[in-house]
Amino acid sequence: MISRRAPYMDKLLFFPCCYENISIVRYRALLTNYELVTAIVPKGRYLSGKDASAIDGGEHTGFELSDDFEGKVAECDTVLFLEGLSEKYLNSYVKKIEWSQQLGKRVVISEDLNHVLESHGYIFDGIQILTNNHTDHVGYLNRGTTEGIYPIHVPIVSILGLGRHCNKFNIQLELGAYFKQTGYKVLQLGTKKMSELFGFRALPEFLYNNSLSVTDRVLAFNHYVYQLSQTESPDLIIVGYPGGILPIDDLHHNDYGTLPFILSNALQTDIGILSLYYNPGLTEAYFKEFQQCCKYRFNIPVNYFHISNSRYLIDDNNKQLSFLHLKDTNIKEKISTIPDVNLFNTVHKLNSEKIYNTILTELTSNLEFV
Repeated sequence: MISRRAPYMDKLLFFPCCYENISIVRYRALLTNYELVTAIVPKGRYLSGKDASAIDGGEHTGFELSDDFEGKVAECDTVLFLEGLSEKYLNSYVKKIEWSQQLGKRVVISEDLNHVLESHGYIFDGIQILTNNHTDHVGYLNRGTTEGIYPIHVPIVSILGLGRHCNKFNIQLELGAYFKQTGYKVLQLGTKKMSELFGFRALPEFLYNNSLSVTDRVLAFNHYVYQLSQTESPDLIIVGYPGGILPIDDLHHNDYGTLPFILSNALQTDIGILSLYYNPGLTEAYFKEFQQCCKYRFNIPVNYFHISNSRYLIDDNNKQLSFLHLKDTNIKEKISTIPDVNLFNTVHKLNSEKIYNTILTELTSNLEFV
């Protein structure tokens, strides 16, 4: 883990603690400006008093959850509000924000949540916004249309997945921390908009702008990363790929892998990591199929596979997608039975360090990696 560098770090409470935001607890030592003191879960979910691992089914975290917002907020300096609850629970956000302000706490709200609150008429003075990456694409695009794709002479590691709940952000956090701790300068672009909390940029918003053509987004992103590589001179670039690389089925289509397609055309990846949903039928042939898919669809060499502890289910009646989060016995057994494939799992800390060491060896042996 990276040691903290700030002489004083604000004591942080955040709400809601749910699967989408559990990385804040699990990787709290990597927060750059905060010391996490409390993670608040919604009332009625029977999670208060339990270890945070009850949310994602992973390794014990040593961090106890609470649903006592009013009691715990006095212990913090900053209160962070993130999306994670449906709009019918907006009133819960509003009451907590108002109470935090009455106590004189620093209130930080994610930009997307703030948009939802404002659209329902809730506007708060004196708050701070955890902003998205609003890099303007126009300048990069103007160069791209006349000059094409720029070569980026820095090794690039790309982290892809089959969709939501694949633990891609865990891999991004762990791999970035590993290389920083090893002494390398890392340029990192993350899939989650809360990446800033961990000291690196989220992917720019223009990638999600469907009014821009695929070609425009490819060129703009290539020139954006190229410019960052020139100004920051990193030893390594780590990029998380949003969304899934393929449809799950006809209804849950992951936008047909559009965003991974855009990023893969903008960047020449040296090492690819693919995170898969758990499946009891995983075989060596199964991994080879995905390896071929990534090679020919995205031009990404994938030799490392992360088995998520999530397994998706589709209801036969309403076709809704849901997820189960499995204990480590299922994952450990699967990893041990396929020894010829580079497999690991972050939530249960299975083979992670071994895989990161192997990636470092590959980079230092085969690439211009200083």
